[in-house]
Amino acid sequence: MVRFRAGFDRPLTLTGTLIGREGLQYKADAAAEDRRLRGTLYITISPRNEIDALTFEGPTAGAAGA
Repeated sequence: MVRFRAGFDRPLTLTGTLIGREGLQYKADAAAEDRRLRGTLYITISPRNEIDALTFEGPTAGAAGA
């Protein structure tokens, strides 16, 4: 679970399942707790085994088929 606070009315919470790993990057199929968003979450780990970056790729809220 990953939770973000970035000026939204409420926090954005993503949950998901790890679906792959390539080097220092994990890939997860993730969805917002309230189903606003769904997509792929990339988790990049630093050589010191710390989270270096999170990147989310998915449709924007309100997009057709979302």
